[in-house]
Amino acid sequence: MFKNYVLPFILFVPLTLIAHRFLYVHADHAQMGHKLAPQCQLQDPPSLSFRLSYTGLPGLDAQICNYVAVFHSVIVPQNQTHIPIISYFTGAGAPYALLTILNRYQRRFRDPLAYPTIWLMLTQIFSYGLTYPIYSLLWVLTSQGRLRQAIRSITRADAEAILFAMVIGGVIPSIDMVYMLDPNVTWLWQIYPVFILVAQHVYLIFRPPSQTFQSGYSLMRFIYIACFAVASLTHIILVWPLFWDIPALKALFIPSTTPLEPSATLRLIVLHFLKWDFLLGYFAAALSSLWSAHSLYQLIVMALWYAVSSPVIGIGASVMGLAMWRDGILSKDEGSLHLE
Repeated sequence: MFKNYVLPFILFVPLTLIAHRFLYVHADHAQMGHKLAPQCQLQDPPSLSFRLSYTGLPGLDAQICNYVAVFHSVIVPQNQTHIPIISYFTGAGAPYALLTILNRYQRRFRDPLAYPTIWLMLTQIFSYGLTYPIYSLLWVLTSQGRLRQAIRSITRADAEAILFAMVIGGVIPSIDMVYMLDPNVTWLWQIYPVFILVAQHVYLIFRPPSQTFQSGYSLMRFIYIACFAVASLTHIILVWPLFWDIPALKALFIPSTTPLEPSATLRLIVLHFLKWDFLLGYFAAALSSLWSAHSLYQLIVMALWYAVSSPVIGIGASVMGLAMWRDGILSKDEGSLHLE
């Protein structure tokens, strides 16, 4: 009772409040909204502003402009300096998108976690760091962490649809946003969960699961390993070179516990926001994964895994690595690999 129902509230409710403080209270203190306003005003020529006709609905376009301005403040090089934080987040963030999508395969129709598109869109609208503590709380309450992803019951067609959707709806829009630096592309990336949903359903129209009885386990194993590789390589490429430059590492990836002053640039304010966003979101994901432990020994091993592996391969890859163990990817039989 305490472990599965009381403890989750004790941990995840305060984490949600902490996320609100470090994300929104800090942003308000630094006056992020005031700094975004000039970039979303109608100007002539329109190229001087991010206030474009994204949807043709003025009210919605005004809100979209704020998101576009936020991301362009860090992805567009300034003074010949490129901040790779968005590149890092899109690569290291792949596991959370995949695991959120897979969670629907073991949920009933009325289960709030059976709709990954809604949850992924909430992370886009309200931030990953604020949304995922709530998602993690519900995940623990509804499954007590014991439900492995049902990858061995996924058909080959479903597995192909997942891979197709992740590439078409997630990977390609993310790469386009980082390299094209186009406001319209950045806006479209904000709804990438919808693209994943559409791509998955379109694929299944042409290849219905009911017409194939082949297991999708081997392809799901490939997807898990590929996702782990992408997250870990992203960390190795972007973070390892900074291990000997602590000030640079702190500036790019380690958030401050104190809010920035209004005199700070929009770029620094957004960077502060995004660092907390990623850290709090993945901390919630890692914390909820500990409920997969079946014994105190497993719990200790999991905690040690996160402590040792996170600096080396990144917390995104660490979460994915533990999911590979939990879901039996590393085992040769139908069961999961036991630590005991």
